[in-house]
Amino acid sequence: MFLWILTFLISTTTMAEISFEGKSFDDVAMELNKKHNILYKTTYELKDKIDQYTILDARSLKEFNVSHIKGAIHVDFKEFDYKSIRPMLTPSKEIVVYCSIGYRSAEVAQKLMDKGHKAFNFYGGIFDWFNRGNPIVDNENKLTERIHGYNKKWSVWIKRGEVILK
Repeated sequence: MFLWILTFLISTTTMAEISFEGKSFDDVAMELNKKHNILYKTTYELKDKIDQYTILDARSLKEFNVSHIKGAIHVDFKEFDYKSIRPMLTPSKEIVVYCSIGYRSAEVAQKLMDKGHKAFNFYGGIFDWFNRGNPIVDNENKLTERIHGYNKKWSVWIKRGEVILK
């Protein structure tokens, strides 16, 4: 438990320390991805093949309930428990993990790789997916234009739809 709390504090501090000044969305996403030694998939790579992967959403339940990628399995970065999600993983499918922009999902993807899975971080996360016009659904599996912005600082990267912060 202590190790998890320490890891969380370090990761949230790192996220908070990232400066957006003079940076593009890709600059920030790349900076987040460099902090981890994992591979990633992009929106372009997944768009027409999303059903070929097991998609995991590493955001909070509050964020997931506002909207998520259809078919995604909620795993929550803060409460990630490999034993509970293992039965939901299909051995023949590669795993793609996303969050808002890619930091929390990289942490979960790394944990899955450490367990021997072929896991990827979703570069740019749900923000990039949605900004590029791809569909998201709400907690009733209905198409929505509402997207959780994580917080005021990070929500600046959402370029369309209705941003939810609560």
